[in-house]
Amino acid sequence: VQLILTPKSLNRIVATFSSEYINGEVKADTIKLHIFKDFPYLTLSIQNGAVISGALAHVRDTMPQLIPAQADTLLKFKYLNISLSLPQLLSSNVNIKIINLVSPEIYAYLAPDSSANYNILKTTSDSSSNNKAEAEEESSMEVTVNRINIREGAKIVYNSMPDSLLAELTLNRANLRGTFSTNLNKLRFNRADISKFSIRSSKQATINDTLHSANAE
Repeated sequence: VQLILTPKSLNRIVATFSSEYINGEVKADTIKLHIFKDFPYLTLSIQNGAVISGALAHVRDTMPQLIPAQADTLLKFKYLNISLSLPQLLSSNVNIKIINLVSPEIYAYLAPDSSANYNILKTTSDSSSNNKAEAEEESSMEVTVNRINIREGAKIVYNSMPDSLLAELTLNRANLRGTFSTNLNKLRFNRADISKFSIRSSKQATINDTLHSANAE
């Protein structure tokens, strides 16, 4: 059994999810949900997706000249496939057997005031729920990933304005196995196979230099 969400229903579901759990927006062209393909695991497939961060909105209002245009796009990819356990999902735990990513690009940005575009998860205090028991249950939710596969290239950029540091990691493909969990007591790394990767870093203009250049223009 397979569910294909139309763009209209997709936008509605994504908007609801985004406003409830993250300070940002999740976009995608197509989402497919396979129920019995790998039962008891659900398989979720997303094509041409992106995570747009809202964590830098206040910084853009006060220092727009310091924020790169691409800083709001935390993650984008051509294809994402996730297989997660249905029984554990029903018990408020997210157990992901495998994540397959095609051509992911991550842009991690740290603004001059140390605001980070990757700090998008809402805390329990941000939730609109008034039920204390429900809030405690949500805060104790555990997320575990057992395997991550990346193919057709990946690019990770870290741009830190406070440190004047720009670093970039590129690789052709990667296969990671272990227990990658929000519960640090269960965190375990078993194996990594990485092909054709490169790392480079450089010092960039300081905040004062950037402000001076922007004012001169």
